[in-house]
Amino acid sequence: MRDHLSIYLLWTATIVLIAKSVGSIGTGSFMLIVSIATIVSVVPLLGISSGNASIVRINPANKFMIIGNNLLVAFVWGGLISAGAHLLLTNRLNQNLSEIGTNLWGMAFIAVIPLMIFDLNECIVNSFGHKLYSYLTYLLKSLGIVILVLFFISRNELSAETAIGSWVLVLSAMGFIFLIITWSIVGHEMTINIPMMLKSVISGFKPYVVRLFITLTIHLDLIFIAYFLTIQDVGKYSVAIVLGGVTHRLAWALSGMIFWTRKIPTSPNTPSALFLRLTLNFAILSGIVIVFGSWFLIRNVIGYEFLNSYVVLLILIPGFVFLSQSRLVMRYHLLKSEFFYLISIAISAFLLFFGLNLTLIPTFGIKGAAVAFSLSQGFSWIVLLYLYTRKINMKFSEMLLIRKGDLYAAR
Repeated sequence: MRDHLSIYLLWTATIVLIAKSVGSIGTGSFMLIVSIATIVSVVPLLGISSGNASIVRINPANKFMIIGNNLLVAFVWGGLISAGAHLLLTNRLNQNLSEIGTNLWGMAFIAVIPLMIFDLNECIVNSFGHKLYSYLTYLLKSLGIVILVLFFISRNELSAETAIGSWVLVLSAMGFIFLIITWSIVGHEMTINIPMMLKSVISGFKPYVVRLFITLTIHLDLIFIAYFLTIQDVGKYSVAIVLGGVTHRLAWALSGMIFWTRKIPTSPNTPSALFLRLTLNFAILSGIVIVFGSWFLIRNVIGYEFLNSYVVLLILIPGFVFLSQSRLVMRYHLLKSEFFYLISIAISAFLLFFGLNLTLIPTFGIKGAAVAFSLSQGFSWIVLLYLYTRKINMKFSEMLLIRKGDLYAAR
């Protein structure tokens, strides 16, 4: 649900408002802390969230133990991990990032617990066919952050601290509401069952490894930039990557709308290939729109301080175009339980991303980080699409350009 276009557009609006109001230092502080909290919330899950969903689908009677286990993991394990990360990162990063005070780090790691609650319980809610609840909760969360940011702007009180405080406050409130929704769906009887938790870890560990390295590949670049460069550079890069992130989400929304509303007939191969072709071409068109729209937005709304973000955005766009197709193909391989391929690709792409960031950022700055992102996404795209085309006995080129028959099918 967090990748839904409407939710992401609200997040984009939040970052634009923060960038316009507090500049690159405030934006960099906000985005760096959000990224670190996101990484810290994913690392300790050990596959429990996806394992939970699998176990509940097989036997719904396990729901009482699952929800109790989720609370234990989120509050105890999540609390310990966030406290440890806070002690470690506050001392290490504050040496280079004096603009970020200890209070901001503290607020960031408070957010780890509600982030884990969202992650652990979303799979359970969706497993019971209540995806609308998930969507509305994420939508209200995103809308709440925008409203609080606008409130502080109206009072001339928006800063990195109030922006992060707004994010943590809304995240905590909506995490609590999401927990209540989950509780009402699965029932009020909760038990804690450690063997069941271990079963969840074993069941979901392989998907977790894939997700972990994908998360690191998406969020770790801000930490590299903060380490090698300045918090201002983090802010400028963040604006570029948030604006660029609209590309693949808009493509998914457009191709999904055509694919499902037109009720295109299903068959073993054709719909998937058609959907992938439509998505890639919509992503290219979306990228062009984002390029022109962002130039206007940066110059006339966000401010001239972020002009360098536009150059970074141009380098990032190819990576987001690749991502539009590769993420869909990855879901196909996940459904087929082909984890050897996925884990190998995810780790390889991460190592490429890691090495390129270490090499390029000290020399080329945030442009080097953008190159590392696009090249690592391009690598994943080529390998995933190659494996997929072999599976369905189609040529690689058949996944790229729209055919005449596609236009008839999409009419």
